[in-house]
Amino acid sequence: MCRRGEKNTMNDAADIKPRSQRGRLLRDYDIKEIDNPDKRCWWHLRYMERIQATMLTATSDVCAPALILEIGASQANMSLMLAEAGYATVALDISLQALQYAGQKWEKGLFLPLVGDAVRLPLGDAVADVVLLPEVLEHIPDPLHVLAEARRVVKPAGRIVLTTPNTFYLTEKLPDYVKGQKPATDELGPEGHHHLYAFSHRTLRELAAEADLVTVSARYVGSVIHSKYLRWLYRLFPTHLALAFGRLINATPLLRHRLSQTCLMVFTPQDGGRTNIGHNCG
Repeated sequence: MCRRGEKNTMNDAADIKPRSQRGRLLRDYDIKEIDNPDKRCWWHLRYMERIQATMLTATSDVCAPALILEIGASQANMSLMLAEAGYATVALDISLQALQYAGQKWEKGLFLPLVGDAVRLPLGDAVADVVLLPEVLEHIPDPLHVLAEARRVVKPAGRIVLTTPNTFYLTEKLPDYVKGQKPATDELGPEGHHHLYAFSHRTLRELAAEADLVTVSARYVGSVIHSKYLRWLYRLFPTHLALAFGRLINATPLLRHRLSQTCLMVFTPQDGGRTNIGHNCG
């Protein structure tokens, strides 16, 4: 598992010549995020904090080569890093061009890019040990259907790990999701510019229950310090201290509700057991 401070070995975005417009857009994001040469840049730190927290949550007591499905994978950075760590990964996205770019980043490990729709997964029942839904639900007109599909393809003892922007974060403009409400826009935008909904822990728990899922944990990751307004903190203080302060915000009841950027949730099937997933780690 690639942990904070370790170097991933996938091909660097700066060395890739994408074959499509979508690939070029994703390369530009990668250069700002995972492959940013400035490792103290707030944008890089925000991105890495979220995906590292998601991967560590996903692989806690889940041993390689368990099968991990990433829905809405885009450039598939998590799938690629998890494949490098020995997991079998399936990166699913509706964009063939995004997955072609992800293939250019691949260097080693069992990694399968798969074109498909989050509301009609081209997979059988109970095939994945872990399902990742990273920053996906806010882009989908029918979020309940997406959770139900994730529930269908995860194994009975598996888990679903989800991240989505926190509706109560101080700069979030969308209200908390309400079932049946009209999306904020008719434009779908995988780059993050067209969020249809925003979510809180409460609404995510309610959606999960409707999809026959049990909420195992609900916490926050990312905080107001990962913003352009407070980027000077990373220049005044060592990075590890600034990040520790952000994690303190995520854990403090009086602060986390409004100052945390992202909800990080874990669900299991209603009838699932809590047994070890994957192979023996020893």
